[in-house]
Amino acid sequence: MGLNEAKFSISSNGGTKEVIVKASRKTPAKLVVQESEIDFGKISTKKTLTLSNTGQENLTWEIEENLTWLSATPKSGTNDQEVTLTIDRSNVTKGQGVRGNLTVKSNGGEKIVLIKAVKAAAAQLFVSVVDLAFGDSKTETQFEVKNSGGEDLDWQIHESLSWLSVNFKSGTNDQLITVRVDRSQIQKGTSVKGVIQVESDSETKTIEVTAARAGVPTLSVSPTSLAFGDTSTSKTFQISNSGSGDLNWTVSETLPWLSVDSKSGTNGKTITVTVDRTGLSAGVNVSGNITVSSNGGNKTIAVSASKQVTNWDKTFGGNESDIAESLISTSDGGFAIAGRTQSKGAGNSDFWLVKYKRD
Repeated sequence: MGLNEAKFSISSNGGTKEVIVKASRKTPAKLVVQESEIDFGKISTKKTLTLSNTGQENLTWEIEENLTWLSATPKSGTNDQEVTLTIDRSNVTKGQGVRGNLTVKSNGGEKIVLIKAVKAAAAQLFVSVVDLAFGDSKTETQFEVKNSGGEDLDWQIHESLSWLSVNFKSGTNDQLITVRVDRSQIQKGTSVKGVIQVESDSETKTIEVTAARAGVPTLSVSPTSLAFGDTSTSKTFQISNSGSGDLNWTVSETLPWLSVDSKSGTNGKTITVTVDRTGLSAGVNVSGNITVSSNGGNKTIAVSASKQVTNWDKTFGGNESDIAESLISTSDGGFAIAGRTQSKGAGNSDFWLVKYKRD
């Protein structure tokens, strides 16, 4: 094949001539397929198969495939051509892959192309929470909507709560959802509840939602007065919240002879009040107020105390250890003390009796 050349001579009585004859033959058709494997994956539905002829003679080709999920257009032709391959996944099981061979036959050879495809698993709705508890202070929280399957997941959110809102009502596949509570739509001192429904083509997920709005706290104290007299040094009063919502309180007093063990707190508490009579004058009554201030009102507790009057005192004994163990009154209006002494007697621990007259 290629160019052929021949020479011959023509002789006559008029001379001789040489003639050169040339001739050529076309190269045979040759099939070339650019792709040896075509993978449609999970998404693609169309791909191109490229055929060409590297010979000089005409190439005639035909496609053979016995795959129920594949079609080729055109299925036959001549010389160079782009063939469109189309996948029909309705004949493929969800979540599984398929493969098969496509054969191109021609007068210029035969080629086999491997065809692969996958049908995605069904969409599957996943919601990251089953309940949302806002309490009486939280105003915003989030949850996730996800597609744990393969096909696209279209979803919608349904809620009809006047005190709640979401930033997305619908979407496709994965999305972070923000939920907000508007407590101006909730009555003070009450709790509310409801549901958010996330719905897809195949299933519905329900989220329970609860929220509360704090009420008005009310301060109560008991008792409202403390009388220490001339002997008691410690008494208590109770702070409580007879309303709703948190009660924040402080205790204040400016009495030098009195102290409290707690100056501030939230809601209920027992407060201990202590009197120090060191700086008080004997026989004098003192009084004052303890003030409890709060976001639920203010209360005042009246406090009074006194210090005993000492009529007389007397010291018995010496420089050593002297111990009184018993004291009795006597018929003459005085008293007798029995005990032990080391200051008197033999110097050891001796019995000691002291008689003291009324005068």
